[in-house]
Amino acid sequence: MPQEGAPLIVARNVLEPEKVKFFVAHAPRETALGVLLLVAFSRWRVERYFEDEKTELGFDHFEGRSYVGLMRHQTITALTH
Repeated sequence: MPQEGAPLIVARNVLEPEKVKFFVAHAPRETALGVLLLVAFSRWRVERYFEDEKTELGFDHFEGRSYVGLMRHQTITALTH
């Protein structure tokens, strides 16, 4: 749940104006817009990393019963990646 008064960032693709993305920023008010946009659009790298872990490196086959075991398996999977 966003904090009260959190800024909403609306970004439109210049090359494809019909594509609009929305982000809620949880950063201090004095954070520069360029920094917020850099962080917002860097998110796909992290999502791609987890997708690769799940599909190509076997993370989707793990059936752990504890958080510690899950984190150990994720660490090993990340190291192999």
